[in-house]
Amino acid sequence: MKYALKINGMQKTVDVDGDTPLLWVLRDVLNMTGTKFGCGMALCGTCTVHVDGAAARSCATTIDSIGDAAVMTIEAIGDTPVGRKVQQAWFDLDVVQCGYCQSGQIMSAAALLTSTPHSTVSEINTAMSSNVSRCGTYNRIHDAIQRAALDGEANVKVERVVCAVDCGLPINPLTIDAQVQGGTIFGLTAALHGAITFKDGRVEQSNFDSYLPLRIDETPRIETHIVPSRAGPGGLGEAATAVVAPALTNAIFAATGRRIRRLPVQSA
Repeated sequence: MKYALKINGMQKTVDVDGDTPLLWVLRDVLNMTGTKFGCGMALCGTCTVHVDGAAARSCATTIDSIGDAAVMTIEAIGDTPVGRKVQQAWFDLDVVQCGYCQSGQIMSAAALLTSTPHSTVSEINTAMSSNVSRCGTYNRIHDAIQRAALDGEANVKVERVVCAVDCGLPINPLTIDAQVQGGTIFGLTAALHGAITFKDGRVEQSNFDSYLPLRIDETPRIETHIVPSRAGPGGLGEAATAVVAPALTNAIFAATGRRIRRLPVQSA
């Protein structure tokens, strides 16, 4: 039976049985061999393509189930803005070892970042959990997706902050937590957006009147862990404020390989 398919923006006509998996139509009929065969049971993710933008396992997607949906394969993903970012991140972080599963990994990552551009660690883990890598390059795959999750202006979104504080003998842990949270938010605001220009040791100009303060819906989850101590009570909020900038820039380097050497981060 003849089926009209839209693949990578082009119309294709194939004459196959309706229960033929899309994978074999791509590889055997259309000679598009970028999509790989892995398990044949939709368990490993190697054969992933996009059907109307969503990740789909082509080994278990029959031709008669596609209808008018648009199919995209690894051959065309680099023509999309998200696909280009994902492929560049893969290249920059040297993700690939044998490479056999990587077309499926890239397609799953691109589908995730298309639907959720600023994906969290949890969202990345969930979206990629069904893609198996025999070479075990999971850490580099994860790092590459995080790098690609930075938008075109390299804007940074902090998802979680963990603080370990030794402020002496704790009198009221709730107060300690509140002070650390306030100091962290103040430090993040300054590190992300604040800019001061100095000349001869004096402030020449700043953007304090126009930079964006961190708002409640932009505030990351902040976890405070109090280190047991019998020393006298010490400072709280100020200590958190001072270390946010180096902690943030180190985290960006760990996730993306990019060194930030000046503040504010959003314009670096």
